[in-house]
Amino acid sequence: MRLFKNFGCCAVLCLVVHLTSGNYAFGQVIIPKADSIAMKENIEGFYSMYLGLIKSGKLDADFNPLFVKKKNGKAALDFTNYQAGLKKYGFSDDLIKQKTKAYDDCVSNLAKLPYDTLNWFRNGSELGLISCEFENSYEWIGGNPDPVDRAILSMFEPLNKKMIFGQLEFFYPDSSSAGGANITFRKIGKDWKITEVEL
Repeated sequence: MRLFKNFGCCAVLCLVVHLTSGNYAFGQVIIPKADSIAMKENIEGFYSMYLGLIKSGKLDADFNPLFVKKKNGKAALDFTNYQAGLKKYGFSDDLIKQKTKAYDDCVSNLAKLPYDTLNWFRNGSELGLISCEFENSYEWIGGNPDPVDRAILSMFEPLNKKMIFGQLEFFYPDSSSAGGANITFRKIGKDWKITEVEL
């Protein structure tokens, strides 16, 4: 898992300081406190949900794309939960489309595969043969199999009035660092959306 990039002079935890003292100011850029709180709540809320599903063993059932049977008997993927989960926590439409498109090879292969033969690939751990090896893999924490416990947005750096970089830090249950991610927020219309998660 990649460690954080250095985005300059903004100190770690500066976001927390500004959230308790009013609007967020960085140079000539001022971010309203309500917007800062919303961005922090969205990205941390998403990871709270995601890590919670991993811990409960419900990630595949409640978030990941689901294998389904089409009317013609072929296999397919249902992205309903996946896309709804991302949208709920402020991910941009373009990022959701990009992440969904990453499954195109799997979708293409499933379209040729009778659903009733899918279990052969699943039971034999052969889903990689059809580019569908995403069950029990942790896409949003870099595939890390270790028990990441929580995620905290620890740094916040506006680049201009419509673009903000953030650093998200992952922690193990013993509070030691488990790496992290670089987050890009962009203002789209009146709302700040998550447009990139770089692990």
